[in-house]
Amino acid sequence: MKVKFSPGATKLQVVKVLKEELHLGLKEAKDMADACEFECYDTEYPHLKKKLEEVGAGEFRRAD
Repeated sequence: MKVKFSPGATKLQVVKVLKEELHLGLKEAKDMADACEFECYDTEYPHLKKKLEEVGAGEFRRAD
């Protein structure tokens, strides 16, 4: 599922979370943070959303 979000003021921290949790390279994680959108499985979403909220991201909504 695709999810749009607001990275907030801590974009660097959002990049780090996306990189770690989705096993991406730095460029891919940065591109996702710049686009304010990520793609994950439905089962991964609650955990990923919690991690992103901890670093200041918010306003999550489905994009698909």
